[in-house]
Amino acid sequence: MTRMPVVADQFYPGDPARLRAAMDLLVPEVAGAKKPALAVVLPHVGYVYSGATAGRTVSEVEVPETVVLLGPNHHGRGAALALGTEDWRMPMGTVPVDRQLAAAILERSTIIVADEVAHASEHSLEVQVPFLQQVQKGLRIVPIAVGQVDYPLCQAAAHDLAGAIGSFGKPVLLVASTDMSHYESRPQASRKDRLA
Repeated sequence: MTRMPVVADQFYPGDPARLRAAMDLLVPEVAGAKKPALAVVLPHVGYVYSGATAGRTVSEVEVPETVVLLGPNHHGRGAALALGTEDWRMPMGTVPVDRQLAAAILERSTIIVADEVAHASEHSLEVQVPFLQQVQKGLRIVPIAVGQVDYPLCQAAAHDLAGAIGSFGKPVLLVASTDMSHYESRPQASRKDRLA
């Protein structure tokens, strides 16, 4: 089975040519070497609101072939820590799951489980994929939707992910997808960002 796009033509252009044109505008060419990164945080609202931020971020870091996507499960269906094992059909081409890393995570963890239900209508990870495709033509993903979890469960999941990634033997980028802030003014949000 293949996961189909859920929010194409809502959060981003569903037409491949229009999406490529949007990516060309949103993901700038950066002079010089890209920065190595273990993880980045990207916003997941419509591209009209967050596209420039996401595009600038992915343009400045080295994006390896394998990316673990972590994002909220807004609708609450499926497992609390749900790893999707289906390839993702996207307007700019199908993106395969990195089956080797996915299997290593599932083997190591008792709390991260294979679950397609959590991904079926979730947008938080889907909106990141075109940006990653733009900068990494050989992209493979490991999508993990995160539901209602407490801090100890997050710590345990992080431990399991770190162990699997550490033994993977290839570079991996973690992408944390977030809503950022929908309701505060820029000065209020900036003040809180400085505290974090």
